[in-house]
Amino acid sequence: MRDIILFGVSVGVLCLYFAFLLYEWFLNKKKMRAETDKTYNFILPAAKRILSILQNRLYMELKEETLKRYRKLYVGKSDDDIKRDYYIKHISVFLYMLGICQVLFFVTLLSCQNDRELVCGYYIEKNDIGGEQKEIKVETKIGGLEKELDITLPERKYSDEEIKIQSEKVKKYIYAHYLGKNKSSDKVCKNLYLMKKVKGSMFVVSWFSDDEKIISEQGKVYGSRISKPQQVGLTAVIKYEAFKEKLRFNVIVTPVKKGNEQSIWDELDKLLSDAMEKTKSLRYFKLPEKVAGKKIKYGINRYEPLWKLTAIMAVMFIIVPYLLESMTKSKVSDREKQLKLAYPEMIEKFVLLVNAGLPVKNAWIRITETEGEKSKANNYTDKNYLSKNYRDNYYLIEEMLLTRRQMENGLSEEKAYELFGRRIGLLSYMKFCTLLVQNMKKGTADLIRILEYESADVFNERKENVKILGEEAGTKLLLPMMIMMVIIFAIIMYAAFAGM
Repeated sequence: MRDIILFGVSVGVLCLYFAFLLYEWFLNKKKMRAETDKTYNFILPAAKRILSILQNRLYMELKEETLKRYRKLYVGKSDDDIKRDYYIKHISVFLYMLGICQVLFFVTLLSCQNDRELVCGYYIEKNDIGGEQKEIKVETKIGGLEKELDITLPERKYSDEEIKIQSEKVKKYIYAHYLGKNKSSDKVCKNLYLMKKVKGSMFVVSWFSDDEKIISEQGKVYGSRISKPQQVGLTAVIKYEAFKEKLRFNVIVTPVKKGNEQSIWDELDKLLSDAMEKTKSLRYFKLPEKVAGKKIKYGINRYEPLWKLTAIMAVMFIIVPYLLESMTKSKVSDREKQLKLAYPEMIEKFVLLVNAGLPVKNAWIRITETEGEKSKANNYTDKNYLSKNYRDNYYLIEEMLLTRRQMENGLSEEKAYELFGRRIGLLSYMKFCTLLVQNMKKGTADLIRILEYESADVFNERKENVKILGEEAGTKLLLPMMIMMVIIFAIIMYAAFAGM
Protein backbone atom coordinates (compact mmCIF):
# COMPACT_ATOMS: atom_id res chain seq x y z
CA MET A 1 0.00 0.00 0.00
CA ARG A 2 2.86 2.37 0.83
CA ASP A 3 4.42 1.68 -2.57
CA ILE A 4 1.21 2.62 -4.40
CA ILE A 5 0.73 5.83 -2.39
CA LEU A 6 4.35 6.99 -2.91
CA PHE A 7 4.26 6.17 -6.61
CA GLY A 8 0.89 7.86 -7.11
CA VAL A 9 1.88 11.02 -5.24
CA SER A 10 5.20 11.26 -7.13
CA VAL A 11 3.57 10.84 -10.55
CA GLY A 12 0.77 13.25 -9.66
CA VAL A 13 3.10 16.03 -8.48
CA LEU A 14 5.36 15.57 -11.52
CA CYS A 15 2.40 15.73 -13.93
CA LEU A 16 1.00 18.84 -12.22
CA TYR A 17 4.40 20.54 -12.41
CA PHE A 18 4.88 19.99 -16.16
CA ALA A 19 1.19 20.66 -16.90
CA PHE A 20 1.50 24.05 -15.20
CA LEU A 21 4.67 24.93 -17.15
CA LEU A 22 3.13 23.85 -20.49
CA TYR A 23 -0.11 25.70 -19.82
CA GLU A 24 1.67 28.97 -19.06
CA TRP A 25 4.02 28.52 -22.02
CA PHE A 26 1.23 28.00 -24.57
CA LEU A 27 -0.87 30.74 -22.98
CA ASN A 28 1.92 33.35 -23.26
CA LYS A 29 3.73 32.09 -26.37
CA LYS A 30 2.40 34.75 -28.74
CA LYS A 31 2.83 37.52 -26.20
CA MET A 32 6.41 36.50 -25.46
CA ARG A 33 7.29 36.33 -29.16
CA ALA A 34 5.98 39.85 -29.61
CA GLU A 35 8.25 41.12 -26.86
CA THR A 36 12.00 41.53 -27.44
CA ASP A 37 12.86 39.68 -24.27
CA LYS A 38 15.97 37.70 -25.04
CA THR A 39 15.99 36.12 -21.57
CA TYR A 40 12.76 34.25 -22.38
CA ASN A 41 12.78 30.55 -21.65
CA PHE A 42 10.37 27.72 -20.93
CA ILE A 43 10.22 28.49 -17.19
CA LEU A 44 9.76 32.27 -17.48
CA PRO A 45 5.95 32.42 -18.05
CA ALA A 46 5.31 30.19 -15.03
CA ALA A 47 7.67 32.31 -12.91
CA LYS A 48 5.81 35.48 -13.93
CA ARG A 49 2.47 33.85 -13.09
CA ILE A 50 3.69 32.81 -9.63
CA LEU A 51 5.06 36.32 -9.02
CA SER A 52 1.71 37.84 -9.99
CA ILE A 53 -0.13 35.53 -7.57
CA LEU A 54 2.30 36.24 -4.73
CA GLN A 55 2.12 40.00 -5.25
CA ASN A 56 -1.68 39.89 -5.05
CA ARG A 57 -1.66 37.88 -1.83
CA LEU A 58 1.53 38.91 -0.03
CA TYR A 59 3.42 42.09 0.74
CA MET A 60 6.78 41.70 -0.99
CA GLU A 61 9.56 44.20 -0.43
CA LEU A 62 13.30 43.96 -0.96
CA LYS A 63 15.76 45.03 1.71
CA GLU A 64 17.37 48.39 1.02
CA GLU A 65 20.84 46.81 1.11
CA THR A 66 19.87 44.25 -1.55
CA LEU A 67 18.14 46.89 -3.65
CA LYS A 68 21.23 49.10 -3.49
CA ARG A 69 23.42 46.25 -4.80
CA TYR A 70 21.13 45.59 -7.75
CA ARG A 71 20.92 49.29 -8.59
CA LYS A 72 24.67 49.22 -9.11
CA LEU A 73 24.50 46.15 -11.34
CA TYR A 74 21.48 47.17 -13.45
CA VAL A 75 22.23 50.72 -14.50
CA GLY A 76 19.26 52.83 -15.49
CA LYS A 77 16.56 50.40 -14.37
CA SER A 78 13.78 51.57 -12.10
CA ASP A 79 13.35 50.08 -8.64
CA ASP A 80 10.15 48.33 -9.73
CA ASP A 81 11.91 46.65 -12.66
CA ILE A 82 14.81 45.61 -10.42
CA LYS A 83 12.43 44.07 -7.87
CA ARG A 84 10.49 42.31 -10.61
CA ASP A 85 13.64 40.86 -12.20
CA TYR A 86 14.97 39.83 -8.77
CA TYR A 87 11.85 37.89 -7.83
CA ILE A 88 11.48 36.32 -11.30
CA LYS A 89 15.11 35.18 -11.21
CA HIS A 90 14.72 33.53 -7.80
CA ILE A 91 11.36 31.96 -8.66
CA SER A 92 12.84 30.58 -11.92
CA VAL A 93 15.75 29.03 -10.01
CA PHE A 94 13.27 27.54 -7.54
CA LEU A 95 11.21 26.04 -10.40
CA TYR A 96 14.31 24.57 -12.05
CA MET A 97 15.42 23.01 -8.76
CA LEU A 98 11.91 21.73 -8.09
CA GLY A 99 11.73 20.06 -11.51
CA ILE A 100 15.17 18.45 -11.20
CA CYS A 101 14.42 17.22 -7.68
CA GLN A 102 11.06 15.75 -8.73
CA VAL A 103 12.61 13.87 -11.65
CA LEU A 104 15.42 12.53 -9.42
CA PHE A 105 12.85 11.57 -6.77
CA PHE A 106 10.77 9.68 -9.36
CA VAL A 107 13.80 7.87 -10.84
CA THR A 108 15.02 6.89 -7.37
CA LEU A 109 11.53 5.67 -6.51
CA LEU A 110 11.52 3.47 -9.63
CA SER A 111 14.93 2.04 -8.72
CA CYS A 112 13.61 1.25 -5.26
CA GLN A 113 10.70 -0.63 -6.81
CA ASN A 114 13.12 -2.76 -8.84
CA ASP A 115 14.93 -3.88 -5.66
CA ARG A 116 13.32 -7.27 -5.00
CA GLU A 117 15.69 -8.91 -2.56
CA LEU A 118 13.14 -10.76 -0.43
CA VAL A 119 11.27 -13.51 -2.31
CA CYS A 120 8.14 -15.11 -0.80
CA GLY A 121 8.92 -13.45 2.54
CA TYR A 122 11.70 -15.90 3.59
CA TYR A 123 14.09 -16.35 0.64
CA ILE A 124 17.02 -14.17 -0.45
CA GLU A 125 18.65 -14.83 -3.82
CA LYS A 126 22.43 -15.02 -3.62
CA ASN A 127 24.85 -13.89 -6.31
CA ASP A 128 25.96 -16.58 -8.73
CA ILE A 129 29.37 -18.25 -8.77
CA GLY A 130 32.21 -15.77 -9.16
CA GLY A 131 30.02 -12.88 -8.03
CA GLU A 132 30.50 -10.68 -4.99
CA GLN A 133 29.05 -11.26 -1.57
CA LYS A 134 25.68 -9.67 -0.96
CA GLU A 135 25.02 -7.37 1.99
CA ILE A 136 21.40 -6.52 2.76
CA LYS A 137 19.47 -5.01 5.63
CA VAL A 138 16.41 -6.96 6.76
CA GLU A 139 13.74 -5.46 9.00
CA THR A 140 12.96 -8.30 11.40
CA LYS A 141 9.89 -8.56 13.65
CA ILE A 142 9.55 -11.24 16.34
CA GLY A 143 6.37 -10.79 18.31
CA GLY A 144 6.64 -7.27 19.69
CA LEU A 145 10.39 -7.01 19.04
CA GLU A 146 11.85 -5.24 16.01
CA LYS A 147 15.43 -4.98 14.78
CA GLU A 148 17.23 -4.25 11.52
CA LEU A 149 19.68 -7.07 10.80
CA ASP A 150 22.75 -6.74 8.59
CA ILE A 151 23.00 -10.04 6.71
CA THR A 152 26.06 -10.82 4.58
CA LEU A 153 25.65 -13.66 2.09
CA PRO A 154 28.65 -15.14 0.25
CA GLU A 155 28.40 -15.91 -3.43
CA ARG A 156 27.07 -19.32 -4.49
CA LYS A 157 29.70 -22.08 -4.63
CA TYR A 158 29.88 -25.56 -6.10
CA SER A 159 32.85 -26.62 -3.98
CA ASP A 160 35.37 -25.22 -1.46
CA GLU A 161 37.97 -23.81 -3.85
CA GLU A 162 41.02 -22.45 -2.11
CA ILE A 163 43.36 -19.70 -3.20
CA LYS A 164 46.99 -19.31 -2.27
CA ILE A 165 49.51 -16.67 -1.34
CA GLN A 166 52.47 -16.77 1.04
CA SER A 167 51.55 -18.92 4.01
CA GLU A 168 53.66 -17.02 6.55
CA LYS A 169 51.88 -13.77 5.77
CA VAL A 170 48.50 -15.42 6.32
CA LYS A 171 49.55 -16.98 9.63
CA LYS A 172 50.97 -13.72 10.95
CA TYR A 173 47.78 -11.92 10.00
CA ILE A 174 45.62 -14.57 11.73
CA TYR A 175 47.68 -14.46 14.94
CA ALA A 176 47.51 -10.67 15.00
CA HIS A 177 43.78 -10.25 14.31
CA TYR A 178 41.79 -13.34 15.31
CA LEU A 179 41.01 -12.00 18.81
CA GLY A 180 39.15 -9.03 17.33
CA LYS A 181 38.48 -6.42 20.05
CA ASN A 182 39.47 -8.80 22.86
CA LYS A 183 42.75 -7.87 24.54
CA SER A 184 43.75 -11.38 25.60
CA SER A 185 42.86 -14.98 24.78
CA ASP A 186 42.48 -15.62 28.54
CA LYS A 187 39.47 -13.30 28.73
CA VAL A 188 37.21 -13.41 25.69
CA CYS A 189 33.83 -11.71 25.98
CA LYS A 190 33.46 -10.07 22.54
CA ASN A 191 33.12 -11.63 19.11
CA LEU A 192 36.27 -12.99 17.48
CA TYR A 193 37.48 -12.00 14.04
CA LEU A 194 37.61 -15.36 12.26
CA MET A 195 38.40 -14.23 8.76
CA LYS A 196 37.60 -16.44 5.78
CA LYS A 197 40.16 -14.74 3.54
CA VAL A 198 43.14 -12.47 4.00
CA LYS A 199 43.19 -9.38 1.85
CA GLY A 200 45.88 -9.56 -0.79
CA SER A 201 46.32 -13.32 -0.44
CA MET A 202 44.95 -16.33 -2.31
CA PHE A 203 44.46 -18.49 0.79
CA VAL A 204 41.07 -19.64 2.04
CA VAL A 205 40.76 -19.99 5.79
CA SER A 206 38.32 -22.45 7.37
CA TRP A 207 37.51 -22.32 11.07
CA PHE A 208 36.27 -25.10 13.33
CA SER A 209 35.09 -24.69 16.90
CA ASP A 210 35.21 -27.39 19.55
CA ASP A 211 31.96 -26.02 21.00
CA GLU A 212 29.74 -24.10 18.58
CA LYS A 213 27.24 -23.34 21.32
CA ILE A 214 29.81 -21.00 22.85
CA ILE A 215 31.85 -19.88 19.81
CA SER A 216 30.49 -20.32 16.32
CA GLU A 217 32.63 -20.84 13.25
CA GLN A 218 31.84 -17.26 12.28
CA GLY A 219 33.41 -15.94 15.48
CA LYS A 220 30.20 -15.21 17.39
CA VAL A 221 30.81 -15.50 21.14
CA TYR A 222 27.78 -16.55 23.20
CA GLY A 223 28.92 -15.62 26.68
CA SER A 224 25.33 -15.53 27.90
CA ARG A 225 25.04 -19.32 27.52
CA ILE A 226 27.62 -20.14 30.18
CA SER A 227 27.72 -19.42 33.92
CA LYS A 228 31.48 -19.70 34.48
CA PRO A 229 34.67 -19.21 32.38
CA GLN A 230 35.15 -22.02 29.88
CA GLN A 231 37.99 -22.92 27.54
CA VAL A 232 37.15 -23.48 23.88
CA GLY A 233 39.50 -24.76 21.20
CA LEU A 234 39.54 -23.28 17.69
CA THR A 235 41.15 -24.76 14.59
CA ALA A 236 42.06 -22.69 11.54
CA VAL A 237 42.78 -24.55 8.30
CA ILE A 238 44.58 -22.63 5.57
CA LYS A 239 44.44 -24.27 2.16
CA TYR A 240 45.78 -23.96 -1.34
CA GLU A 241 45.26 -26.89 -3.71
CA ALA A 242 47.26 -29.78 -2.15
CA PHE A 243 48.75 -27.53 0.54
CA LYS A 244 46.98 -27.71 3.87
CA GLU A 245 48.08 -26.50 7.31
CA LYS A 246 46.27 -26.36 10.63
CA LEU A 247 46.61 -23.73 13.34
CA ARG A 248 45.37 -24.37 16.88
CA PHE A 249 44.07 -21.73 19.30
CA ASN A 250 42.75 -22.01 22.85
CA VAL A 251 40.66 -19.19 24.28
CA ILE A 252 38.81 -18.76 27.57
CA VAL A 253 35.29 -17.37 27.25
CA THR A 254 33.93 -15.38 30.20
CA PRO A 255 30.20 -15.41 30.99
CA VAL A 256 27.99 -12.45 30.11
CA LYS A 257 24.60 -11.83 31.64
CA LYS A 258 22.02 -10.76 29.10
CA GLY A 259 18.27 -10.20 29.14
CA ASN A 260 15.60 -12.23 27.38
CA GLU A 261 15.57 -9.86 24.39
CA GLN A 262 19.28 -10.25 23.68
CA SER A 263 18.98 -14.02 24.06
CA ILE A 264 16.39 -14.05 21.28
CA TRP A 265 18.65 -12.10 18.96
CA ASP A 266 21.60 -14.40 19.80
CA GLU A 267 19.48 -17.42 19.01
CA LEU A 268 18.47 -15.85 15.70
CA ASP A 269 22.13 -15.23 14.86
CA LYS A 270 22.79 -18.93 15.52
CA LEU A 271 19.91 -19.98 13.27
CA LEU A 272 21.18 -17.68 10.51
CA SER A 273 24.67 -19.16 10.75
CA ASP A 274 23.31 -22.70 10.54
CA ALA A 275 21.11 -21.81 7.59
CA MET A 276 24.05 -20.29 5.71
CA GLU A 277 26.07 -23.46 6.20
CA LYS A 278 23.24 -25.72 5.03
CA THR A 279 22.46 -23.66 1.90
CA LYS A 280 26.09 -23.15 0.84
CA SER A 281 25.56 -24.65 -2.63
CA LEU A 282 21.90 -23.68 -3.10
CA ARG A 283 20.67 -20.75 -5.15
CA TYR A 284 18.38 -19.35 -2.46
CA PHE A 285 19.03 -18.71 1.21
CA LYS A 286 16.03 -19.32 3.46
CA LEU A 287 15.61 -17.11 6.51
CA PRO A 288 14.40 -18.77 9.75
CA GLU A 289 10.63 -18.69 10.22
CA LYS A 290 10.55 -19.02 14.02
CA VAL A 291 12.80 -18.36 16.99
CA ALA A 292 12.09 -19.22 20.62
CA GLY A 293 8.62 -20.34 19.55
CA LYS A 294 7.75 -16.95 18.01
CA LYS A 295 7.01 -16.30 14.34
CA ILE A 296 9.43 -13.98 12.52
CA LYS A 297 8.41 -11.39 9.93
CA TYR A 298 10.99 -9.89 7.57
CA GLY A 299 11.01 -6.83 5.37
CA ILE A 300 13.57 -4.78 3.44
CA ASN A 301 13.86 -1.02 3.69
CA ARG A 302 13.93 -0.24 -0.03
CA TYR A 303 13.37 3.47 0.41
CA GLU A 304 16.61 4.40 2.16
CA PRO A 305 18.06 6.04 -1.03
CA LEU A 306 14.78 7.95 -1.36
CA TRP A 307 15.04 9.48 2.10
CA LYS A 308 18.68 10.41 1.51
CA LEU A 309 17.73 12.15 -1.75
CA THR A 310 14.94 14.01 0.06
CA ALA A 311 17.44 15.28 2.65
CA ILE A 312 19.83 16.42 -0.11
CA MET A 313 16.99 18.26 -1.89
CA ALA A 314 16.03 20.04 1.34
CA VAL A 315 19.63 21.19 1.81
CA MET A 316 19.74 22.42 -1.81
CA PHE A 317 16.66 24.61 -1.30
CA ILE A 318 18.41 26.21 1.68
CA ILE A 319 21.87 26.65 0.13
CA VAL A 320 21.05 27.82 -3.43
CA PRO A 321 19.43 31.18 -2.40
CA TYR A 322 22.53 31.99 -0.34
CA LEU A 323 24.73 31.11 -3.32
CA LEU A 324 22.73 33.49 -5.54
CA GLU A 325 23.22 36.34 -3.06
CA SER A 326 26.91 35.52 -2.79
CA MET A 327 27.26 35.68 -6.57
CA THR A 328 25.51 39.06 -6.59
CA LYS A 329 27.92 40.42 -3.97
CA SER A 330 30.82 39.11 -6.04
CA LYS A 331 29.48 40.96 -9.10
CA VAL A 332 29.27 44.19 -7.09
CA SER A 333 32.89 43.73 -6.04
CA ASP A 334 33.92 43.13 -9.68
CA ARG A 335 32.03 46.28 -10.65
CA GLU A 336 34.04 48.38 -8.21
CA LYS A 337 37.31 46.91 -9.50
CA GLN A 338 36.31 47.61 -13.10
CA LEU A 339 35.33 51.21 -12.29
CA LYS A 340 38.64 51.84 -10.49
CA LEU A 341 40.61 50.52 -13.46
CA ALA A 342 38.52 52.54 -15.95
CA TYR A 343 38.84 55.87 -14.11
CA PRO A 344 42.37 56.83 -15.29
CA GLU A 345 41.51 56.34 -18.97
CA MET A 346 38.30 58.36 -18.61
CA ILE A 347 40.12 61.28 -16.93
CA GLU A 348 42.82 61.33 -19.62
CA LYS A 349 40.21 61.43 -22.39
CA PHE A 350 38.29 64.17 -20.59
CA VAL A 351 41.39 66.35 -20.12
CA LEU A 352 42.33 65.85 -23.76
CA LEU A 353 38.90 66.92 -25.02
CA VAL A 354 38.62 69.91 -22.70
CA ASN A 355 42.11 71.07 -23.71
CA ALA A 356 40.97 70.83 -27.33
CA GLY A 357 38.31 73.47 -26.59
CA LEU A 358 35.17 71.41 -26.02
CA PRO A 359 32.76 72.42 -23.26
CA VAL A 360 32.29 69.99 -20.38
CA LYS A 361 28.93 68.69 -21.65
CA ASN A 362 30.21 68.17 -25.20
CA ALA A 363 33.31 66.42 -23.88
CA TRP A 364 31.06 64.10 -21.86
CA ILE A 365 28.95 63.32 -24.94
CA ARG A 366 32.03 62.69 -27.08
CA ILE A 367 33.42 60.18 -24.56
CA THR A 368 30.15 58.23 -24.64
CA GLU A 369 30.32 58.00 -28.43
CA THR A 370 32.57 54.95 -28.29
CA GLU A 371 32.89 51.75 -30.17
CA GLY A 372 31.02 50.08 -27.35
CA GLU A 373 27.97 52.28 -27.89
CA LYS A 374 27.96 51.48 -31.61
CA SER A 375 28.24 47.79 -30.88
CA LYS A 376 25.42 48.13 -28.41
CA ALA A 377 23.26 49.78 -31.07
CA ASN A 378 23.95 46.88 -33.45
CA ASN A 379 23.09 44.10 -31.03
CA TYR A 380 22.44 45.15 -27.45
CA THR A 381 21.90 41.71 -25.94
CA ASP A 382 24.65 39.65 -27.60
CA LYS A 383 27.95 40.22 -25.82
CA ASN A 384 29.85 38.66 -28.72
CA TYR A 385 29.08 41.76 -30.81
CA LEU A 386 30.32 44.20 -28.19
CA SER A 387 33.82 45.59 -28.44
CA LYS A 388 36.51 44.62 -25.93
CA ASN A 389 36.70 48.24 -24.74
CA TYR A 390 32.96 48.20 -24.02
CA ARG A 391 33.14 44.90 -22.15
CA ASP A 392 36.12 46.03 -20.06
CA ASN A 393 34.44 49.37 -19.19
CA TYR A 394 30.82 48.22 -19.19
CA TYR A 395 29.67 49.82 -15.93
CA LEU A 396 31.40 53.16 -16.55
CA ILE A 397 30.04 53.49 -20.10
CA GLU A 398 26.53 52.55 -18.96
CA GLU A 399 26.64 55.13 -16.16
CA MET A 400 27.93 57.85 -18.51
CA LEU A 401 25.28 56.99 -21.13
CA LEU A 402 22.58 57.23 -18.46
CA THR A 403 23.88 60.66 -17.42
CA ARG A 404 23.93 61.76 -21.07
CA ARG A 405 20.30 60.63 -21.58
CA GLN A 406 19.27 62.47 -18.42
CA MET A 407 20.80 65.70 -19.71
CA GLU A 408 19.17 65.20 -23.13
CA ASN A 409 15.81 64.71 -21.40
CA GLY A 410 16.02 68.07 -19.64
CA LEU A 411 17.87 67.37 -16.39
CA SER A 412 20.38 70.07 -15.48
CA GLU A 413 24.07 69.32 -15.91
CA GLU A 414 24.88 69.96 -12.25
CA LYS A 415 22.19 67.53 -11.06
CA ALA A 416 23.15 64.90 -13.65
CA TYR A 417 26.81 64.98 -12.57
CA GLU A 418 25.85 64.78 -8.88
CA LEU A 419 23.65 61.75 -9.53
CA PHE A 420 26.47 60.15 -11.54
CA GLY A 421 28.86 60.43 -8.59
CA ARG A 422 26.29 59.13 -6.10
CA ARG A 423 25.39 56.11 -8.23
CA ILE A 424 28.99 55.01 -8.62
CA GLY A 425 29.77 55.68 -4.98
CA LEU A 426 33.58 55.72 -5.33
CA LEU A 427 35.60 58.60 -3.87
CA SER A 428 37.56 59.32 -7.07
CA TYR A 429 34.40 59.69 -9.19
CA MET A 430 32.66 61.79 -6.54
CA LYS A 431 35.68 64.12 -6.44
CA PHE A 432 35.64 64.41 -10.24
CA CYS A 433 31.92 65.23 -10.30
CA THR A 434 32.38 67.82 -7.54
CA LEU A 435 35.00 69.58 -9.68
CA LEU A 436 32.61 69.70 -12.64
CA VAL A 437 29.71 70.99 -10.55
CA GLN A 438 31.86 73.70 -8.90
CA ASN A 439 33.12 74.77 -12.31
CA MET A 440 29.56 75.20 -13.60
CA LYS A 441 28.28 77.00 -10.49
CA LYS A 442 31.23 79.31 -9.77
CA GLY A 443 32.87 79.39 -13.18
CA THR A 444 36.28 78.15 -12.06
CA ALA A 445 38.89 79.24 -14.60
CA ASP A 446 41.45 76.72 -13.46
CA LEU A 447 39.41 73.61 -14.31
CA ILE A 448 41.91 72.42 -16.92
CA ARG A 449 44.84 72.84 -14.51
CA ILE A 450 42.99 71.02 -11.72
CA LEU A 451 42.06 68.18 -14.07
CA GLU A 452 45.69 67.91 -15.21
CA TYR A 453 46.76 67.53 -11.57
CA GLU A 454 44.06 64.91 -11.15
CA SER A 455 45.32 63.13 -14.26
CA ALA A 456 48.86 63.05 -12.82
CA ASP A 457 47.58 61.62 -9.54
CA VAL A 458 45.54 59.07 -11.45
CA PHE A 459 48.63 57.99 -13.36
CA ASN A 460 50.33 57.13 -10.07
CA GLU A 461 47.18 55.34 -8.94
CA ARG A 462 47.19 53.35 -12.16
CA LYS A 463 50.73 52.17 -11.45
CA GLU A 464 49.68 51.07 -7.96
CA ASN A 465 46.68 49.21 -9.41
CA VAL A 466 48.98 47.43 -11.88
CA LYS A 467 51.23 46.35 -9.00
CA ILE A 468 48.25 45.02 -7.05
CA LEU A 469 47.00 43.09 -10.09
CA GLY A 470 50.47 41.65 -10.60
CA GLU A 471 50.61 40.46 -7.01
CA GLU A 472 47.15 38.88 -7.31
CA ALA A 473 48.22 37.12 -10.53
CA GLY A 474 51.33 35.78 -8.79
CA THR A 475 49.21 34.44 -5.92
CA LYS A 476 46.84 32.71 -8.34
CA LEU A 477 49.78 31.09 -10.12
CA LEU A 478 51.20 29.75 -6.85
CA LEU A 479 48.93 26.68 -6.73
CA PRO A 480 49.64 25.55 -10.36
CA MET A 481 53.36 26.03 -9.71
CA MET A 482 53.18 23.83 -6.60
CA ILE A 483 51.28 21.15 -8.52
CA MET A 484 53.89 21.22 -11.29
CA MET A 485 56.66 20.96 -8.70
CA VAL A 486 55.02 17.89 -7.12
CA ILE A 487 54.60 16.26 -10.55
CA ILE A 488 58.24 16.92 -11.49
CA PHE A 489 59.42 15.60 -8.12
CA ALA A 490 57.31 12.44 -8.59
CA ILE A 491 58.77 11.89 -12.08
CA ILE A 492 62.32 12.23 -10.71
CA MET A 493 61.63 9.83 -7.83
CA TYR A 494 60.02 7.29 -10.17
CA ALA A 495 63.01 7.43 -12.52
CA ALA A 496 65.39 7.03 -9.56
CA PHE A 497 63.59 3.98 -8.14
CA ALA A 498 63.09 2.44 -11.60
CA GLY A 499 66.84 2.56 -12.18
CA MET A 500 67.69 0.72 -8.94
